[in-house]
Amino acid sequence: MAHLGRIRLFVRTIRTFMVNLKRHLPSQYESLGTLVLRYDKKSDGAFAVKPTESAKKLVELGDYSFLLLERFKDDVAVTGMASYKHLVRLFSEQCIVETDDNGVKAVIKANKDVSSSSLQNPSDPDAGYSGHKGKGYQMQVMETWSRDKSQPNLITHVKVESADTSDTQAVLPAITDAAERGLAPAELLADSLYGSDDNIEQAKEQGVTVISPAMGTESGTISLADFRFSESDELISCPEGKNPIRIKTGKQGGRIVHFDRDVCDQCPLKSECPVRRVKRSATIRYDAKALRLARRRRAEKTETFKDAYRFRAGIEATMSDLDRITGLKKLRVRGMPQVRLAATLKAAGLNIHRATVFRKRCTKPEKGRKHAENDSAGLVGAVKEHFLLLSGELRTFLEQFSPDGSRLWRMYHQQLNA
Repeated sequence: MAHLGRIRLFVRTIRTFMVNLKRHLPSQYESLGTLVLRYDKKSDGAFAVKPTESAKKLVELGDYSFLLLERFKDDVAVTGMASYKHLVRLFSEQCIVETDDNGVKAVIKANKDVSSSSLQNPSDPDAGYSGHKGKGYQMQVMETWSRDKSQPNLITHVKVESADTSDTQAVLPAITDAAERGLAPAELLADSLYGSDDNIEQAKEQGVTVISPAMGTESGTISLADFRFSESDELISCPEGKNPIRIKTGKQGGRIVHFDRDVCDQCPLKSECPVRRVKRSATIRYDAKALRLARRRRAEKTETFKDAYRFRAGIEATMSDLDRITGLKKLRVRGMPQVRLAATLKAAGLNIHRATVFRKRCTKPEKGRKHAENDSAGLVGAVKEHFLLLSGELRTFLEQFSPDGSRLWRMYHQQLNA
């Protein structure tokens, strides 16, 4: 899919509409007169403007788009065309309509006001945009893994999305999808974008432990997790062992803990302490979420977390295999249904490849095996052996990952450009 700037996007969308209008409704096309000549391919040079002139050219394109939409808005035959709908979408996403003393006019939106889910190319209206990942699609991938490599790493969940979709929204649907097929993981490794507090808590309710770094950092060396709490998560004392003078519930929930300001002013750790000084006391505010995040950040510094989380990097090899072996990043199809089908089949192909490699590695060849009596018999035997091997892998695919098997999974995304 070509990456189009705003000017080229307008030109391409208008031109696509013109081509379809001429092909299916020639009388309406001819009614536009000489205006159509400006958007012929031979006129591309007219839109190659200097950066200083791009704003003026955008206004011109916005006005012409508005003219086309107003002209054909009551023509049922035209409004039913997909290319006309793309033009409507483009205009609504890139422009706003204002009324002044001179009448109604189209105004181009600022770049920051254009949504990342806006139309990127009329040839592929399902594609989205991400400032980090670019234009196109992305594929969420979840796979199995084992510490001792006793089982192959196989992809167990695939979901193709527009590139503008946040990774935060991918975890729970992936777990639900796996659970519906009896393949819910017990432990899931993911990066910080997947590991929001809401995701971790909701995954825990489904019996899945998500191991992921918490986003953000603590401002000082002392965090909320360094304070002492009761079993009900009520603050008992500060790191220096000083008890609060009172605790109350905030207007928006959570707790507000007050310490004696005179005592806090004498504390040697006051420069690093998250307690804030107010008029008559020193206070700290927290709720259940803030406490959970603080405890997660403290746990991330332990060797236990580092040892568990280091296996997450293994999914990068899967992303590399999907790119190098299957060519997933450069698909020759457009549209969400076609991209989803192609990506799913490529993931299935990679699973078959990995299962075959794993089976071969585990199966030791017989020593002193006799050669076939002739080349023909040897060829038939080799073909039969590979066929039976592939059939066995397909038959035992799900059996290897039953609840009694590996339940350690990891998750990441792959960028696709159709």
